[in-house]
Amino acid sequence: KKGMSLDLATAKENVKKVSEKYGLAINPDALISDLSIGMQQRVEILKILFKGANLLVFDEPTAVLTPQEIKELYKIMDNLIAEGKTIIFISHKLQEVLDISDNITVIRRGKDITTFPTKDATKEKIANAMVGRAVLFTTEKPVVEIGETVLTLKHVSVKDQFGVLKVEDASFTISKGEVLGIAGVEGSGQTELVEALTGLRDTCSGEMILDDVLLKRKTPRKISMLGLAHIPEDRHKRAAISQFNVMENFALGLERDEYSKNGLFNFAKLKADAKMFMEKYDVRPRNIDTAFGRLSGGNQQKIIVARELEKKNNNLIIAGQPTRGVDIGAIESIHKLILNEKAKGKAVLVVSSELSEVLNLSDKIAVMCAGKITGILDRKDANEEKIGILMAGGKLD
Repeated sequence: KKGMSLDLATAKENVKKVSEKYGLAINPDALISDLSIGMQQRVEILKILFKGANLLVFDEPTAVLTPQEIKELYKIMDNLIAEGKTIIFISHKLQEVLDISDNITVIRRGKDITTFPTKDATKEKIANAMVGRAVLFTTEKPVVEIGETVLTLKHVSVKDQFGVLKVEDASFTISKGEVLGIAGVEGSGQTELVEALTGLRDTCSGEMILDDVLLKRKTPRKISMLGLAHIPEDRHKRAAISQFNVMENFALGLERDEYSKNGLFNFAKLKADAKMFMEKYDVRPRNIDTAFGRLSGGNQQKIIVARELEKKNNNLIIAGQPTRGVDIGAIESIHKLILNEKAKGKAVLVVSSELSEVLNLSDKIAVMCAGKITGILDRKDANEEKIGILMAGGKLD
């Protein structure tokens, strides 16, 4: 600063120097709004380095990055380490922890369970420490004959509440016994697409057809009654009331159609169902009077999954970020439950920012970038590199 004016030339030069020193490759003149999510993250790192920080905490830094951007982040972190910086890297993705760390500390329920050198670690060892038992990382997909089409999207476009186009010209189908996974960094239009399918948002063009019925302008309740079950990406915003107890949360959305008759609510049936669902889906503790908000993330999610999968009519199941915020043991359980629905011949749409989840569950994978479906791959042809290219808006040769 010179007098009352900013010395922008010196600031620009200093930004360039720090950027080049750590391999951040940031243009000082670029507008933040024009940068990719990966580049915006580099700017955040640069801001910290500019202040002279020697200890950097990366908290789930890859959640909104493509596979290629993750590799670039690793290089930047290597440069930081080479310059003598110390990094605390927090992640629930075990492969990332193995790829980037020197030592690993496992925290369970707020306590430091164990610490060991990364050279002595395996996915199995870390997972065992995280949940206290052996965990399966892949779930065997049942062999199911693909049946008739359940859901068809034809050139669907969706705007957000501000009139900004969030989904553009999306087309795909899902059939009985088939799992379609949607991959993409968060904010690529997946949320708005699911909101349109479930009646929470209007489409501005195109057709959505569920079992030969057009969904346009149908209410969420009517769409649910047509046979759609919805596990929302944000269970607290869309699926549960934290202050209500477990039994009451099992009733949400079903209170008029499954637990009421002639204006009378059947508490006895709800209570019996709630106890049965807690046992069947291994929700702990087994107390239907426990407040939903007092349960762990994994047990909260199991309640939402149980409620949606146990509906009398659920030909199409939409699972948005189905394992977000749950431990690796609950992930294993939820994946099995989703694949059980496939085995029953249900059509399933899984939306996830976790590539490993999409690859583990899907028969077909649709990739979204900036509101567009940039490609649809058969699972046998898909890998992280191909999906990463499509996630960044590129094209496959």
